[in-house]
Amino acid sequence: MPLRALPPSTSDPSDAEDSKALAPAEVAAPAPILLGAAYFMTQTYTLLADIINRLDTIMTKFDDRSRDIMTKMDDMSRNIAISSNVRKGTGFTIPYTEVGFIDGSLPSQAVPGRAALPVIRTVEDLRNLSGAHCSAYIIGYGGKPPRVILRRRQELAKMIGCIVFNT
Repeated sequence: MPLRALPPSTSDPSDAEDSKALAPAEVAAPAPILLGAAYFMTQTYTLLADIINRLDTIMTKFDDRSRDIMTKMDDMSRNIAISSNVRKGTGFTIPYTEVGFIDGSLPSQAVPGRAALPVIRTVEDLRNLSGAHCSAYIIGYGGKPPRVILRRRQELAKMIGCIVFNT
């Protein structure tokens, strides 16, 4: 924004007679240069506040987009792990790849509010899971655990890509 020009001086300070004739209100008024500085500072603060608000908006959008990218990467990693497990059969020759939960955490790592779960490397590990562990896995993958434990294990097998699971 362009600065406004200062008002012209109404009195000549070298003229002694005019200086004596000044009213007390005129003497107390700030010099025109100080008024210009105050205006400049007000405009500067306004511009800086506007820049800060715009940067804050940009950072918020950046955070939202990076969160979206991380979510998509977690989904991709999960899909790759599931696809990999489909080709591993029983998991005895090549162990299953751990499939991350929908929140991006790994089942074998404890997070606040959830203890670490046993790692499923083979179909036998899946068969040996307790009902509570199966339920925790299914909930972590965004599902609703069935009431019957055998059904929980079957559901979990599908969720991690174990296609050879049978009773």
